[in-house]
Amino acid sequence: QDYIFFNEVYHGNDAIVYTCGREECASGHSYGPVARSGYMIHYITCGKGIYRARGKTYPIAGDAFLIVPGELICYEADQDDPWVYTWIGFQGIKIQDYLSCTTLLEHPVFRYDRDDRIRI
Repeated sequence: QDYIFFNEVYHGNDAIVYTCGREECASGHSYGPVARSGYMIHYITCGKGIYRARGKTYPIAGDAFLIVPGELICYEADQDDPWVYTWIGFQGIKIQDYLSCTTLLEHPVFRYDRDDRIRI
């Protein structure tokens, strides 16, 4: 079942979750091009699609991707095997600092296969 949570009370906080949810996409469902106001991570639980950001197209299957505020992005579910994803959006005055301690700002597509902790 799809769900969405949204909260816009983030001004002055170090870090908060402002949205999260899950979506089972229809074939070819797309979002964008758009620039988001906060950081988001989309985690693909099954299926596949593509993510476009920074002038590149990334094929996505079993991966996750980071959306950075202000960057023009677009993503689209595969026609034959559309993805199911969960997302979390976060904002705050320290998020940029936290992310700069990782490789996500340079490499926005990543895979987490250590365990199933973040799968629904």
